[in-house]
Amino acid sequence: MIEFLQSSAVEKLRKDKNFNLQFLRELTIGTEQIDALYHLGKAYYDIGNYQDSAELLERYISLSVDEKRVNSALWGKLAASIMQAGLSGSWENAQHDLMKLKEALDSRAAVGTIRDDGMTPLNLVTQRVWLMHWSLFVLFNAPSGRLALVDLFLSEPYLNAMQTLAPHLLRYLAVAIVTNKNARRSALRELLAALRQEQYEYNDPITEFVLCLFIEHDFDKAQEMLRECEKVLTEDYFLSNSLELFRDCARQYIFEMYCRLHSCIDIKMLSERLNMNEEDAEKWIVNLISSAKLNAKIDSANGTVVMGPQHSSPFDQLMNRARALAVRTLNVSNAVIGGRV
Repeated sequence: MIEFLQSSAVEKLRKDKNFNLQFLRELTIGTEQIDALYHLGKAYYDIGNYQDSAELLERYISLSVDEKRVNSALWGKLAASIMQAGLSGSWENAQHDLMKLKEALDSRAAVGTIRDDGMTPLNLVTQRVWLMHWSLFVLFNAPSGRLALVDLFLSEPYLNAMQTLAPHLLRYLAVAIVTNKNARRSALRELLAALRQEQYEYNDPITEFVLCLFIEHDFDKAQEMLRECEKVLTEDYFLSNSLELFRDCARQYIFEMYCRLHSCIDIKMLSERLNMNEEDAEKWIVNLISSAKLNAKIDSANGTVVMGPQHSSPFDQLMNRARALAVRTLNVSNAVIGGRV
């Protein structure tokens, strides 16, 4: 079988597994030889030959019609890719295998039935939870991985699975959203809804910080939680590299939220909330005002930040007008139905 895979005849293989099986039978290659790829791939993984393991399992996945073992091979290939990526520092293949496994699980979503491979709805939910756990190795290392993590964790089947079996994963979703303002506009709102729903089942300093800042607007408690977050981030294997980024983004969110509620801000008081000394806080605020193009100025004599009126972006103005038009249309429609016009 290995000799065949190394020959030019392998080019005749197609995506159609039934065609491939018929073609291989003509070459006196049967299911036993195909299964040997699975066992050899596993053996290579056990001895640390992750590259060859991934390649053999990939071939097995493309040829085998045994759904249960193919599912196992998908997990094995992802594991091999993660180990290989950890050694090489290149996470593209691991992210590709992660998404391929996700697609395979999603295609198995048969509600209320037991498939031929024994995959029940409960097993499917459990495997989705495991996929989210394994994704932490990949998506906190891959370029743009945090965006992919937000999309994965907030997709309805995976969010439901997380809230049912693994609410502790909300910590990683919170970090991914706080540290990535390129996430979709609704991501923070969806995160807050999930955190509020699960706060009596699970909470930690990171989730508490998000709730204190965005829901309760309790800046004193948010400041306290931010200090606790730094300890948690330092000790968390997946998040230790995100400490500086999370702290900077958290401070920016604190500043933005505080500016929404106050027109004149004392720099000394704000520096305390940001866990910075006064001089560093003033420099940081100046840079933020410049980069974010906020309508604000520093009054160094009085040690304050004076906020001007914040004008909405053209996009926000368009969306607000669209919402107002929708409300007016609904009111007119209701009036017509009610016979009042």
